[in-house]
Amino acid sequence: MSNKEKEKKMSNDVKGEVAVQNTNLTTSISRFNKVFSEQEINELKVFLAQYIRSDKSSLKNIEDGIAIAMRAKDLNLPFTTCAEHIHVVNGKTGVDVHIAKALLTKGSVSWEKTKDYHALYEYTDGNNVYEESALPTDCIKVTNPKDAAIKNKAALENDENKIYVYPVRYYKDYSGNIYKEYQLDGRFKVVVSAAEAKAVAAQKLIPIFRIPNVPIDYVTEFEFTRYVGRTKMVSKSSFSYKDAQLADMFSKDTYKKYPKQMIAHRAWFYGARDIASDLLMGCMSVEEIKYVHNIELNDEDIMDIEEVE
Repeated sequence: MSNKEKEKKMSNDVKGEVAVQNTNLTTSISRFNKVFSEQEINELKVFLAQYIRSDKSSLKNIEDGIAIAMRAKDLNLPFTTCAEHIHVVNGKTGVDVHIAKALLTKGSVSWEKTKDYHALYEYTDGNNVYEESALPTDCIKVTNPKDAAIKNKAALENDENKIYVYPVRYYKDYSGNIYKEYQLDGRFKVVVSAAEAKAVAAQKLIPIFRIPNVPIDYVTEFEFTRYVGRTKMVSKSSFSYKDAQLADMFSKDTYKKYPKQMIAHRAWFYGARDIASDLLMGCMSVEEIKYVHNIELNDEDIMDIEEVE
C-alpha cells in the first residue's frame, strides 16, 4: 500500500471515529437532557392552547407554558400547581416562596427565623467605635459608659484580654440635627428642658437633648436544619438593610415600600439554596430574576414574599 493510500485510509478511520463519537455524544445528550418526547411536546401544546383560553390560566403564551411544564417535571411537581407558582421572566423560570417551602418541607428541611429585622447599633469603649455586626471577639457589651469604664479599668489591672463596650448615645438639637456622642465637643451642652435650652443658647452654646439610640442596620437571619440519613446539616443565612443598599436594591420602589419583607425573603432564599440546592434544582426566586432583569415587582409578588417565616 502506497503512502498516499495509507494517509487516505488513516483519514477515513479518523473521520469514522469522530462520527461515532459525535453520534454517541448526541445520543447521550438526548438521553440525559430529553425532558419530553416530540409526541409529548405536541400533546402539551394542544393542552396549553386549551388551558390558556380557560379562566383558570395566568399563562401568557404556549412557550411560557412549556418552560413551566419542563421545570415542573424537573422538580417532580404537578403542572397545575407550578402554573400558579412558577413564573417565566425573560425566558427564565422563577419559583415563588410557596413552591420553595414545599420542596424543602418534602426534603425534611426545617427552618427558624432567629432574627426578624433585628436592629443593630454602634458600640464604643469611649475611644473606639464598632459596628455591632462586626464586634471583635474580645468585646463584651454593657449598657452604659460607667459600667464600661469600671470593667475596662479592672480588665487592664488584671491583664485581661477584654474590652467592654456600650451603645453609642445620640442627641438632637432644637433645629432637628442629630449627633452621635463622639461628634460632640465644647460647643454643645446637654439640657433636660426647653427653659434650660434658652439659657444655654444665651451662652452661645448649642443646647442638645438625649434621644433613643439610632440603629445603623437591620438584619434578618434564618437557621436551617436538614437530616440526610443520620447526618445533621445546619446552615445559617442572613441579609441586612446595608446589604440591600450595597446592591442598590432601594432604587426599586418595592424595596423602599417593603424593606422588612424583601430582606427576609432574600435571607430565606440564600439559606434554602445553601442547604437544599439539590431540592431547588438551581431555581431562583421570582423576585431575584425580576431584580436581575430590572423589572418591578407587583402586588402578587409581595404577597408571596410576606409568607416567608
